[in-house]
Amino acid sequence: MSITLTGISKTFPGQRALDNVSFTIEPGTIHCILGQNGCGKSTLIKALSGYHTIDPGGAITVGGTAFAGGSPQESARLGMRFVHQQAGVIPELTALENLALGIGYRTRRRAIDWAAERRRVHGLLARIGRADLDLDRPMSMARAVDRAAVAIARAVDPTGSELTFLFLDEPTAALPVAEVDHLMELLRTLRDQGVGVVYVTHRLDEVFRIGDTVTVLRDGRHVTTGPVADLDHTRLVELITGERGAVALERHLGSGRPQTSGAAPIATSLAVQGLHTDLLRDVHLSVEPGEVVGVAGLDGSGREELCYALVGTVPATYDEIAVGGAALTGRLTPASAQQRGLVLAPGNRQKGSAVREFTLRENLTLPFLGSFRRFLRISGRAETAAANQWIRRLSIRTSRDHDPSAALFAQLSGGNQQKVVLAKWLATGPRALLLDEPTSGVDVGAREAIYQVIRAQAERGMGVLLASSDSQDFLRVCDRVLVIRDGRIATELRGDDVTEAALLGALMASTEVSGV
Repeated sequence: MSITLTGISKTFPGQRALDNVSFTIEPGTIHCILGQNGCGKSTLIKALSGYHTIDPGGAITVGGTAFAGGSPQESARLGMRFVHQQAGVIPELTALENLALGIGYRTRRRAIDWAAERRRVHGLLARIGRADLDLDRPMSMARAVDRAAVAIARAVDPTGSELTFLFLDEPTAALPVAEVDHLMELLRTLRDQGVGVVYVTHRLDEVFRIGDTVTVLRDGRHVTTGPVADLDHTRLVELITGERGAVALERHLGSGRPQTSGAAPIATSLAVQGLHTDLLRDVHLSVEPGEVVGVAGLDGSGREELCYALVGTVPATYDEIAVGGAALTGRLTPASAQQRGLVLAPGNRQKGSAVREFTLRENLTLPFLGSFRRFLRISGRAETAAANQWIRRLSIRTSRDHDPSAALFAQLSGGNQQKVVLAKWLATGPRALLLDEPTSGVDVGAREAIYQVIRAQAERGMGVLLASSDSQDFLRVCDRVLVIRDGRIATELRGDDVTEAALLGALMASTEVSGV
């Protein structure tokens, strides 16, 4: 029972999101779908889920049955299930309650039959290899991979039609690196049971770890479908971007020192002594000029608080923090940190980094708007010129050719939004740059562009501290990586020692405190 797409297109006003796409998804395989933001992946998945109808002339068949889209109920009847990036669980409820709520409670004498529900839910979790999951733990206290398992178990439920195809959209985006293997093993279990797993991702390393087949879309068109084993990283990137040799995926390390030729290097560094928060304990670290230092750690280790504590958005105490040799004093605030040249590009583009309803100009100039004041008014001309300069410098793509700065932030792709956030803080002229999850949710082309921006700042002499749950960030741009366990910096990896295996081992090892 396969899914066959033949010449499918989807047109919106002023845009053709899918253009004559044809390929087949087989059962019992893990089929990865790749492409840059805007390539049509989301539209394709929405058509298969029944959210969109396809244009006349195309055809979708599931096991020989025609499906035109437009009916989520029909999609479910044909055995297709969908798990989105956000697991869709209620944090205050337990795993048992979430699963029972999603599939309907069994009752006995007008009351919920919890014993029957427990047996049914346990059976669903056993099918996906997670019979060990604590049914009574609230989802707010569960690991990200356990929340994903609950969402997948809900999709597996046979109360309606039997599951034949499971679609997952960026399933590891919210997972720490140490939990990714657990999810992949779960998906292999389903594949071995004959389920077709359709895996939408931006992370190329995951394609080679788990994929059997890969489909690449570009600009709404089908580029290729074939065995993963027939491709390597370089060729896959070429197919995604359409540019031969566009991205060299070998690890790019800097010297850890700024360039000395040309303009004078920016003398930046960050020194931290005795930093404490609710999660962090006695953290000592330093970042030299021209160095990119990664910060790794499991969820709850303190990794996710470090950058925010350094600019005062997470309450913290400290013995000493110095930026370029200048000490910060008193209570930490974003304003005091920025005055000393320490800025943070936060991880959540939608909430903490930018105003969706603002234009790029309004977002980019917000941290230094006062510099455009002329007498009692803001000089719109100077503000626009400054914004467009950074838009050009970081190659931010918008739909407006004449004045790109007038484009709305909300209308940009995820990768371009992330570049706006970077530009916003780089435009303040910082001495040290803090980054939290800088490539989360962006496609391979945008990811590479962001890496190039980070490395370019380091080569100009800026010190960069990069906290991430994505090992590729460390493998690609970091000179060294600090691993946080139980609130302390426990391990440091340098140069060629920064490998996937070494990172995972350091994350899972017992804590051995070291100051770095």
